[in-house]
Amino acid sequence: MRQYLDAKDQHRDSLLLFRMGDFYEIFYDDALVASRALDLTLTSRSKDSNGGGIPMCGVPWHAVDTYIARLVKKGFRVAICDQVEDPRKAKGIVKREVVRVVSPGTLTDANVLDAKLTAVLHGRGQRVTPQRLILHRLLRAGPQHLTAEELLGRSRTQLPNVSLPTVYATLDLFEQLGVVRRVPGTGPAQVYDSRADRHHHLRCVRCGGVTDLEADVDLAAAARAAEAQGFTAEQVEVTVSGVCAACARDSAP
Repeated sequence: MRQYLDAKDQHRDSLLLFRMGDFYEIFYDDALVASRALDLTLTSRSKDSNGGGIPMCGVPWHAVDTYIARLVKKGFRVAICDQVEDPRKAKGIVKREVVRVVSPGTLTDANVLDAKLTAVLHGRGQRVTPQRLILHRLLRAGPQHLTAEELLGRSRTQLPNVSLPTVYATLDLFEQLGVVRRVPGTGPAQVYDSRADRHHHLRCVRCGGVTDLEADVDLAAAARAAEAQGFTAEQVEVTVSGVCAACARDSAP
Protein backbone atom coordinates (compact mmCIF):
# COMPACT_ATOMS: atom_id res chain seq x y z
CA MET A 1 0.00 0.00 0.00
CA ARG A 2 3.03 2.30 0.13
CA GLN A 3 2.52 3.55 -3.45
CA TYR A 4 -1.14 4.30 -2.74
CA LEU A 5 -0.38 6.15 0.50
CA ASP A 6 2.39 8.21 -1.12
CA ALA A 7 0.07 9.23 -3.98
CA LYS A 8 -2.77 10.01 -1.57
CA ASP A 9 -0.48 12.13 0.57
CA GLN A 10 0.14 14.34 -2.47
CA HIS A 11 -3.57 14.60 -3.34
CA ARG A 12 -5.34 14.79 0.00
CA ASP A 13 -8.14 16.93 -1.40
CA SER A 14 -9.03 14.36 -4.09
CA LEU A 15 -10.61 10.94 -4.28
CA LEU A 16 -7.75 8.74 -5.46
CA LEU A 17 -8.41 6.04 -8.09
CA PHE A 18 -5.50 3.60 -8.06
CA ARG A 19 -4.91 1.28 -11.03
CA MET A 20 -4.48 -2.38 -10.08
CA GLY A 21 -4.74 -4.77 -13.02
CA ASP A 22 -8.11 -4.39 -14.73
CA PHE A 23 -9.59 -2.14 -12.03
CA TYR A 24 -9.13 1.25 -10.45
CA GLU A 25 -9.32 0.59 -6.72
CA ILE A 26 -10.30 3.08 -4.01
CA PHE A 27 -9.25 2.63 -0.38
CA TYR A 28 -9.80 3.90 3.16
CA ASP A 29 -12.09 6.93 3.65
CA ASP A 30 -12.14 7.55 -0.11
CA ALA A 31 -13.74 4.13 -0.53
CA LEU A 32 -16.48 4.98 1.97
CA VAL A 33 -17.25 8.21 0.13
CA ALA A 34 -17.04 6.74 -3.39
CA SER A 35 -19.11 3.66 -2.57
CA ARG A 36 -21.98 5.89 -1.45
CA ALA A 37 -21.63 8.35 -4.32
CA LEU A 38 -21.42 5.63 -7.00
CA ASP A 39 -23.55 2.95 -5.32
CA LEU A 40 -20.62 0.51 -5.34
CA THR A 41 -20.20 -2.58 -3.19
CA LEU A 42 -17.84 -1.85 -0.30
CA THR A 43 -15.40 -4.62 0.59
CA SER A 44 -12.10 -4.77 2.47
CA ARG A 45 -8.59 -6.07 1.91
CA SER A 46 -5.66 -7.09 4.10
CA LYS A 47 -5.31 -5.40 7.47
CA ASP A 48 -4.18 -1.99 8.62
CA SER A 49 -1.65 -1.44 11.40
CA ASN A 50 -4.41 -1.91 13.98
CA GLY A 51 -5.53 -5.24 12.54
CA GLY A 52 -8.71 -3.88 10.96
CA GLY A 53 -9.81 -4.41 7.38
CA ILE A 54 -9.04 -1.62 4.90
CA PRO A 55 -12.25 -0.36 3.20
CA MET A 56 -12.11 -0.86 -0.55
CA CYS A 57 -14.21 -0.54 -3.70
CA GLY A 58 -13.35 -0.41 -7.38
CA VAL A 59 -14.43 0.27 -10.95
CA PRO A 60 -13.33 -1.47 -14.18
CA TRP A 61 -10.60 0.35 -16.09
CA HIS A 62 -12.52 0.45 -19.38
CA ALA A 63 -15.40 2.36 -17.77
CA VAL A 64 -13.41 4.66 -15.50
CA ASP A 65 -14.22 7.87 -17.42
CA THR A 66 -17.93 7.29 -16.79
CA TYR A 67 -17.35 6.95 -13.04
CA ILE A 68 -15.01 9.95 -12.96
CA ALA A 69 -17.66 12.09 -14.66
CA ARG A 70 -20.27 10.97 -12.11
CA LEU A 71 -18.00 11.86 -9.19
CA VAL A 72 -17.07 15.25 -10.64
CA LYS A 73 -20.71 16.10 -11.34
CA LYS A 74 -21.37 15.43 -7.64
CA GLY A 75 -18.69 18.00 -6.75
CA PHE A 76 -15.73 15.73 -6.04
CA ARG A 77 -12.15 16.25 -7.20
CA VAL A 78 -10.65 13.04 -8.60
CA ALA A 79 -6.99 12.02 -8.97
CA ILE A 80 -6.17 9.07 -11.26
CA CYS A 81 -3.06 7.09 -10.34
CA ASP A 82 -2.08 4.89 -13.28
CA GLN A 83 0.56 2.34 -14.19
CA VAL A 84 3.30 4.17 -16.11
CA GLU A 85 5.35 1.16 -17.18
CA ASP A 86 4.56 -2.16 -18.81
CA PRO A 87 3.75 -4.67 -16.01
CA ARG A 88 5.37 -7.42 -18.08
CA LYS A 89 8.69 -5.59 -18.07
CA ALA A 90 8.57 -4.18 -14.54
CA LYS A 91 11.19 -5.29 -12.06
CA GLY A 92 9.34 -5.61 -8.78
CA ILE A 93 6.34 -3.37 -8.13
CA VAL A 94 4.91 -1.67 -11.21
CA LYS A 95 5.61 2.07 -11.17
CA ARG A 96 2.51 4.22 -10.74
CA GLU A 97 1.96 7.98 -10.86
CA VAL A 98 -0.96 10.38 -10.68
CA VAL A 99 -1.43 11.21 -14.36
CA ARG A 100 -4.64 13.19 -14.23
CA VAL A 101 -6.61 15.32 -11.78
CA VAL A 102 -10.19 16.22 -12.66
CA SER A 103 -12.35 18.68 -10.74
CA PRO A 104 -15.71 20.40 -11.34
CA GLY A 105 -13.81 23.50 -12.47
CA THR A 106 -11.62 21.63 -14.97
CA LEU A 107 -14.04 19.10 -16.40
CA THR A 108 -13.35 19.91 -20.01
CA ASP A 109 -13.86 16.15 -20.30
CA ALA A 110 -12.75 13.80 -23.03
CA ASN A 111 -15.73 14.62 -25.26
CA VAL A 112 -14.99 18.35 -25.24
CA LEU A 113 -11.25 17.83 -25.76
CA ASP A 114 -11.91 15.39 -28.59
CA ALA A 115 -14.30 17.82 -30.26
CA LYS A 116 -11.74 20.66 -30.13
CA LEU A 117 -8.93 18.55 -31.58
CA THR A 118 -11.24 17.06 -34.21
CA ALA A 119 -12.17 20.54 -35.41
CA VAL A 120 -8.49 21.56 -35.62
CA LEU A 121 -7.49 18.38 -37.47
CA HIS A 122 -10.36 18.64 -39.94
CA GLY A 123 -9.59 22.31 -40.51
CA ARG A 124 -6.02 21.42 -41.55
CA GLY A 125 -6.95 18.37 -43.60
CA GLN A 126 -5.55 15.89 -41.06
CA ARG A 127 -7.01 12.53 -40.11
CA VAL A 128 -8.73 12.07 -36.76
CA THR A 129 -7.41 8.86 -35.17
CA PRO A 130 -8.00 7.30 -31.72
CA GLN A 131 -4.27 7.48 -31.10
CA ARG A 132 -4.13 11.24 -31.69
CA LEU A 133 -7.18 11.81 -29.51
CA ILE A 134 -5.76 9.78 -26.61
CA LEU A 135 -2.34 11.47 -26.76
CA HIS A 136 -4.06 14.86 -26.84
CA ARG A 137 -6.15 14.00 -23.77
CA LEU A 138 -3.05 12.89 -21.88
CA LEU A 139 -1.25 16.08 -22.85
CA ARG A 140 -4.09 18.26 -21.59
CA ALA A 141 -4.46 16.22 -18.38
CA GLY A 142 -1.05 17.36 -17.16
CA PRO A 143 1.61 17.89 -16.12
CA GLN A 144 1.90 20.94 -18.37
CA HIS A 145 5.58 20.44 -19.26
CA LEU A 146 6.70 16.97 -20.31
CA THR A 147 8.98 15.09 -22.68
CA ALA A 148 7.97 12.65 -25.39
CA GLU A 149 9.31 9.83 -23.20
CA GLU A 150 7.07 10.91 -20.32
CA LEU A 151 4.05 11.09 -22.62
CA LEU A 152 4.90 7.61 -23.92
CA GLY A 153 4.96 6.26 -20.37
CA ARG A 154 1.58 7.79 -19.55
CA SER A 155 0.05 6.33 -22.70
CA ARG A 156 1.10 2.72 -22.09
CA THR A 157 -2.13 1.51 -20.51
CA GLN A 158 -4.30 2.94 -23.30
CA LEU A 159 -1.85 2.61 -26.20
CA PRO A 160 0.35 -0.39 -25.35
CA ASN A 161 1.75 -0.65 -28.88
CA VAL A 162 2.57 2.99 -29.52
CA SER A 163 6.26 3.72 -30.21
CA LEU A 164 8.44 6.67 -29.23
CA PRO A 165 8.93 7.80 -32.88
CA THR A 166 5.14 7.85 -33.24
CA VAL A 167 4.80 10.01 -30.13
CA TYR A 168 7.43 12.42 -31.49
CA ALA A 169 5.64 12.56 -34.86
CA THR A 170 2.33 13.28 -33.13
CA LEU A 171 3.89 16.03 -31.01
CA ASP A 172 5.42 17.56 -34.14
CA LEU A 173 1.98 17.56 -35.75
CA PHE A 174 0.39 19.09 -32.64
CA GLU A 175 3.05 21.80 -32.69
CA GLN A 176 2.26 22.61 -36.34
CA LEU A 177 -1.43 22.81 -35.39
CA GLY A 178 -0.71 25.14 -32.48
CA VAL A 179 -1.83 22.60 -29.87
CA VAL A 180 1.55 22.43 -28.07
CA ARG A 181 4.81 24.39 -27.98
CA ARG A 182 8.38 23.21 -27.73
CA VAL A 183 10.23 24.78 -24.82
CA PRO A 184 13.35 26.29 -26.41
CA GLY A 185 16.78 25.27 -25.14
CA THR A 186 15.79 22.05 -23.38
CA GLY A 187 18.35 19.91 -25.23
CA PRO A 188 18.05 16.27 -26.31
CA ALA A 189 15.23 15.54 -23.85
CA GLN A 190 12.97 18.06 -25.59
CA VAL A 191 10.26 19.43 -23.30
CA TYR A 192 6.81 20.23 -24.69
CA ASP A 193 4.31 22.66 -23.22
CA SER A 194 0.59 21.90 -23.48
CA ARG A 195 -0.16 25.60 -23.00
CA ALA A 196 0.12 26.87 -26.57
CA ASP A 197 -0.21 30.63 -26.05
CA ARG A 198 2.93 32.77 -26.08
CA HIS A 199 4.65 33.04 -22.68
CA HIS A 200 8.10 32.84 -21.13
CA HIS A 201 9.65 29.81 -19.41
CA LEU A 202 12.14 29.35 -16.61
CA ARG A 203 14.50 26.45 -17.39
CA CYS A 204 16.87 25.22 -14.69
CA VAL A 205 20.19 24.14 -16.21
CA ARG A 206 20.85 21.80 -13.28
CA CYS A 207 17.69 19.78 -12.71
CA GLY A 208 16.09 20.43 -16.13
CA GLY A 209 12.84 21.64 -14.55
CA VAL A 210 10.62 23.97 -16.55
CA THR A 211 8.04 26.37 -15.10
CA ASP A 212 6.05 29.24 -16.56
CA LEU A 213 7.04 32.85 -16.15
CA GLU A 214 4.19 35.31 -16.38
CA ALA A 215 5.88 38.52 -17.52
CA ASP A 216 5.86 41.15 -20.20
CA VAL A 217 7.48 40.00 -23.46
CA ASP A 218 10.23 42.57 -22.86
CA LEU A 219 13.30 40.44 -22.06
CA ALA A 220 14.63 42.75 -19.37
CA ALA A 221 11.28 42.55 -17.60
CA ALA A 222 11.42 38.75 -17.91
CA ALA A 223 14.85 38.69 -16.26
CA ARG A 224 13.63 40.86 -13.38
CA ALA A 225 10.52 38.70 -12.90
CA ALA A 226 12.67 35.56 -12.86
CA GLU A 227 14.93 37.01 -10.18
CA ALA A 228 11.84 37.95 -8.14
CA GLN A 229 10.87 34.26 -8.12
CA GLY A 230 14.25 33.26 -6.72
CA PHE A 231 15.53 32.15 -10.13
CA THR A 232 19.13 33.06 -10.94
CA ALA A 233 18.97 34.08 -14.59
CA GLU A 234 22.00 33.34 -16.74
CA GLN A 235 20.60 33.80 -20.25
CA VAL A 236 17.34 35.41 -21.34
CA GLU A 237 15.83 34.61 -24.73
CA VAL A 238 12.27 33.33 -25.15
CA THR A 239 13.24 30.93 -22.40
CA VAL A 240 15.04 32.16 -19.29
CA SER A 241 17.87 29.72 -18.49
CA GLY A 242 19.45 29.63 -15.06
CA VAL A 243 19.28 27.95 -11.66
CA CYS A 244 16.04 27.36 -9.78
CA ALA A 245 15.75 28.19 -6.09
CA ALA A 246 15.71 24.51 -5.03
CA CYS A 247 18.96 23.72 -6.87
CA ALA A 248 20.55 26.89 -5.48
CA ARG A 249 19.67 25.77 -1.93
CA ASP A 250 21.02 22.27 -2.54
CA SER A 251 24.37 23.62 -3.74
CA ALA A 252 24.73 26.24 -1.01
CA PRO A 253 27.69 25.62 1.36
